[in-house]
Amino acid sequence: RSSGLGIVGVGHPVPQRFRVVFDTGSGHVVVPAATCESDACLVHRRFNMSASETAVPINADGTPVPDGELCDQVDIGFGTGQITGEFVRDKVCLGINGDNSSQENTCLEMNVVMAVKMSTQPFKSFNFDGIMGLGLSSLALSDDFSFFDLVSKSGRVRSAHFGVFLTEGDVEG
Repeated sequence: RSSGLGIVGVGHPVPQRFRVVFDTGSGHVVVPAATCESDACLVHRRFNMSASETAVPINADGTPVPDGELCDQVDIGFGTGQITGEFVRDKVCLGINGDNSSQENTCLEMNVVMAVKMSTQPFKSFNFDGIMGLGLSSLALSDDFSFFDLVSKSGRVRSAHFGVFLTEGDVEG
């Protein structure tokens, strides 16, 4: 079943497409990193930071990582699994089309967790690449990691609400 899944893009000018699960129980956007060699990462799309002109490696507090220095890492538990992540600030876009284009008004600059390790269980068997955390900012490292908080403060939405559209199967109709 693929309920609760969608496509987001990360990066600019060509967003890299990721199939994500929309998760109200977490506050981060998480995608596998190109540097991740875990079995769970190798079977999913991975984010190539060097392919994005707007990607900035950051530490957990949002400050850029100085050249030649190691960046912060975080361990995050998801149910029975765990990821180890590093951080990047980049554009995250909803509503990615088949040609990878997006409407600029669906994009936000925000902090993203790049998974450099993902536990085999349960992530290897999942039919999604990453996680789109829609939880409140209290579930994130800071407000700049919370998509929901950033979109509510952006002035692009009338109120801090979202809805869920349910269908049977992958096709709307």
